[in-house]
Amino acid sequence: MTMAWIQLGLQEYECSREPAEALRCFDHALALEPKATPASLFKGMVYVDLGMPEQALLALNTAHPDKHSQALRQQLSGDALHNLGRLEEACTAYRDAIGFAGNDPVLNSKLGYTEVRLGRTKDGITRLKRAVENAPAAPDIRERLMKAYVAVNSLSEAAEQAEKLADLEGTAKAYLRAASIRVPCQTAAGGEKRYSTAESRSFLILPTSDELWLKCGLRPDPSTPAAERAPELRA
Repeated sequence: MTMAWIQLGLQEYECSREPAEALRCFDHALALEPKATPASLFKGMVYVDLGMPEQALLALNTAHPDKHSQALRQQLSGDALHNLGRLEEACTAYRDAIGFAGNDPVLNSKLGYTEVRLGRTKDGITRLKRAVENAPAAPDIRERLMKAYVAVNSLSEAAEQAEKLADLEGTAKAYLRAASIRVPCQTAAGGEKRYSTAESRSFLILPTSDELWLKCGLRPDPSTPAAERAPELRA
C-alpha cells in the first residue's frame, strides 16, 4: 500500500502536474511507513520544484536513504541550500552527491555554478566547461555555463552559449534571450552592427516583437513582410 501511494504521487506530479495532490499522496505513504525513503525524497523534490527550499530540507532530513538514494538526497539538498543562499553548504552537498553518483555532468555543473557564485570563478568555469563537453546536448548544463559567464560579466562567452542553447531549445524565448545578451557585447565593442544566426532567427520567429527590436536599437517597418525583416546574417 505504501508503494502504491508513492507511485500515485509520482503520477499526479509528473503526468497531471498536481503538486498538492502529489504531496498528499506522499504524506499518506509516510503515515503508513514513516521510514519510506522514496516518499521523503520525492516530497523534497516537489518542494524544491515549487520554490519552497525550507520545506524541502525538512522533508529530506527525515529521509533514511540507502547507498542507492544518497546521491539524490544530497543533490536535492544542494538545490534547496543553493536557493536559500547557503552556498558553501550547497557546495558540500553537491560534492557529496558526486561522491555517491560518480562524475555526473549535471552534478558537476551545479557545483561549478555554485562555485562561481562564491567567487571561485576559475574553478567553477572550468568545471562547467567540462560538464558541457561531457553532455553537449543537455540544455540545463549549458544554461548554467551561460549564467556563470553573465555573473562574471563575460558577455561575449555568455552570448555564445546562449546561441548554442537557443539552437538546442529552438524556442522564440531562447532566441530572444540570445539576442538580448549579444547586443550589449557588440555595443561595447563598437563598430558596425552585424547579427548572429541566433539573433536573425529570433527576428524571424518574433518579427513583430517590440522588445526584440528595441533591444537591438532598431525600429521595424510594419509594411515589410515578416520573412524580409530579419537583418542580414553575419558570415
